[in-house]
Amino acid sequence: MDAAAAPADLSAGWALRCSGDAAPPEVRSAEVTTDAPASVHTALLAAELIDEPYRGGAWEKLRWIGRCGWSWTRRFAADPDGPALELVLAGVDGPAEVLLNGGSLGRCENGFRPHAFDLGERLRRRNTLEVRFAPPTGSAVAAAEGPHPIAMPGITPYNGVRKMACGFGWDWAPPLDTCGLSGAVTLRPRDAARIDALAVSTESADRGRNAVVSATVRGSNAAGERVRLRLSDPTRGVVAAGEATLGDDGVATATLRVREPAWWWPRGCGEQPLYELTATLRARTADGTVTRRVGLRTVEIDRSPDDPAEPAAGTRFAVRVNGREVFCRGFNWIPSDTLLDRVDPATTQARLDEALAAGANAIRVWGGGVAESDAFFDRCDEEGILVWQDFPFACAMYDEAQLAGEVREEATHLADRLAWRPSLALWCGGNECLWFHRSQPGWAEAVGDTGWGEGFYGELLPEAVAERSPGSAYVINSPSGRSLGSPADDENHGPQHPWDAWNREPGEAYLRTRPRFAAEFGFCGAAHAQTLRWATPGVPEADRSEAAWGFLMATRGRAKMEARLDEVFGRAAVPGPDDPPLALDAWVYATQLMQSRAVELGAGWYRSLQPRCSGTLVWQLQDSWPAVSWSVIDFFGRRKLAWYGSRRSMGDHAAALLAAENDPANLAFVRFAPAGWSRGVPVRLRAVDAAGEELASADVPLRADPAATAEILLRAAVPAELTAAAQESGGLVVADDPTLGRRVWAPAPDHAMHLPEPRFDLAAERSAGTLAVTVTAHTLLRDAVVDPGPSLADAPADEQTRTLLPGETALFRFPLARERAGVPAAGPRLFSANAFSGRGRREATEPRTAATADPMSVRSADS
Repeated sequence: MDAAAAPADLSAGWALRCSGDAAPPEVRSAEVTTDAPASVHTALLAAELIDEPYRGGAWEKLRWIGRCGWSWTRRFAADPDGPALELVLAGVDGPAEVLLNGGSLGRCENGFRPHAFDLGERLRRRNTLEVRFAPPTGSAVAAAEGPHPIAMPGITPYNGVRKMACGFGWDWAPPLDTCGLSGAVTLRPRDAARIDALAVSTESADRGRNAVVSATVRGSNAAGERVRLRLSDPTRGVVAAGEATLGDDGVATATLRVREPAWWWPRGCGEQPLYELTATLRARTADGTVTRRVGLRTVEIDRSPDDPAEPAAGTRFAVRVNGREVFCRGFNWIPSDTLLDRVDPATTQARLDEALAAGANAIRVWGGGVAESDAFFDRCDEEGILVWQDFPFACAMYDEAQLAGEVREEATHLADRLAWRPSLALWCGGNECLWFHRSQPGWAEAVGDTGWGEGFYGELLPEAVAERSPGSAYVINSPSGRSLGSPADDENHGPQHPWDAWNREPGEAYLRTRPRFAAEFGFCGAAHAQTLRWATPGVPEADRSEAAWGFLMATRGRAKMEARLDEVFGRAAVPGPDDPPLALDAWVYATQLMQSRAVELGAGWYRSLQPRCSGTLVWQLQDSWPAVSWSVIDFFGRRKLAWYGSRRSMGDHAAALLAAENDPANLAFVRFAPAGWSRGVPVRLRAVDAAGEELASADVPLRADPAATAEILLRAAVPAELTAAAQESGGLVVADDPTLGRRVWAPAPDHAMHLPEPRFDLAAERSAGTLAVTVTAHTLLRDAVVDPGPSLADAPADEQTRTLLPGETALFRFPLARERAGVPAAGPRLFSANAFSGRGRREATEPRTAATADPMSVRSADS
């Protein structure tokens, strides 16, 4: 290998061996061949030495993996007389020692950054490379000893090791405590000049007619080297060029001026043109040329103070792109599989495409996971999704003295890796660390004056962003207040996490909160019924709903879920001890419907609070295993009902029917539209009784809200006589928008209403690649959902949870291209919320029977 040669890839052909008495004999005696990236779990699974961790409770039986040591070994040939070589490990997931030919090269203590080792005189013609992991569970427990408590009870303490926190378990994920090689393994010439990082920041000049682009190159072994930069677009070719000399620190910055730039905009605000920026060292080594697709844009956070005379005066928290305010709407993002090496680019794209289809223009990458993949950021750059990227800190106290060196290294690496991304709008110091320090009993007293992470969020991390990623903004934590020392849960300042809805109350609790930016809120609901059937093999169908509770990992999660179900649906959804339990499909419908209503309400409410509130990010988009969780997309990518609720409130054009402060006197219809949209027609408002008969109606004009700054808000107050008629009759207020469809408001929870037994006709037809299911209502049908059958579990409906009045017809469409071969087709069924009506609240003192019943409104097309 000469100095200009390409790196040698050592990622394939590793041998994995276990050390530790906790492992079964067949694992202790095995040598498993695997390729990087891989974890212990995925390597053993591929070798058929363990079962799929996510099925049948296997994860619990595999806890021994975290109590064992693991050795990854690979042999390779090299020329010890050639140029000096360096070993680069792109990802080492867990504390490990690296050895070459039996001698230690050093240690890896951080899964969030690469490690490089000089092979030096240890290199031979035939070499044995070993990465030796200590037991992951024991390493984490030992590292967390001291005055730094963590937040998540019942899981391995994660705050002393620098690796993905949720891999040790979370309230939506099982504890796997794995380790492995999480990235490529390569050899490269140690002394060859190379470009390590390329950062881009842009300023607007002459009111947007020109762009001033600062391109910063960071290199190694390149002091004094000239670097040439060229910025090109697909149509005009090279639009700017420049040169600079790398200083003794290996850094060079060139200023490129672009006339008539094509600005990059978030989705819904404009296009996403991408330029090609190429940096080339004159030395022309293998690593001496770097090309990036960049977008020209500016980003800032408006934190200007309110007028002190205003009620609840505070400071704004609004994202501005290219000088224009953007209302952020979207989701929180967690890993799409706790075993990260199983997440491929196709899965990442599919999850992001679902976010886009729901109307998202922003994604927050949560701090208990990882900085996301290149495939993730490529898609966000291309589609105009603004990314809020947490640094990897979550719900814990972090020992600054112990971790400062590693945190500095990882922050530098992460900023360098992502600094050129146009989608990267915001770095955040971490998730709920400031909040938990002040709110968790005993935490502040336990850590005392020891550094618990505050220095990271207030100094180290913002300094890294300012130096290495100047084109993005920074916020100290989420939630956070006006400053580092301010209360983190003050809704008059900064991003907030309103969690009283779900934790303590039903979804209507959102209507009493007024955050500046709702960075995290959500409600829990089950995965798709077919997903839970896959996850519970061998369980009798009558016991499936009980078995599904095992996939809700939250402490007191079942108690909270049953309390919320009881508050909304009563004993029809939470049978008393003397009532039969629900069948799985009925239970899934109940939990998903409750979740969907809450998410739709919260997202619509926060969007309606513009300009006070500037963002609404639902917790969470996807799942990392077949969970009962807060996701709107389940582990297999199947839409939950909350996905449809999210879309109704988050689309470019969306609408909501809302009662501020949960007061019927404040009921109003709100329509959202992009800036510049001017068409509007009156909204048709009706009060109907429980049978669906019209009691009163009005066509009410929509009036623009002059305070809205990021998009168009149109409002129409519901006349008091309509609200009163719905309340007195136990019925509904129905709002019909000619473009966006129907929105519904109920004055009472379902268990207190008296909707009729559902009567309807169901007709299914397959044609033109679509299963079209026509529903004709003979009674009022509230929140009708069509299940197309097991063979179409992966086929997303065009719409769900539709409320129909007597005599109305609705069409539900499912793409047949997503039909699963070999699964028997079954006639579609219809579920409706009528089943919950009028059955009252649960009486917890009654004894339970063992029989199974399904009180849902279910009817087959062929019955």
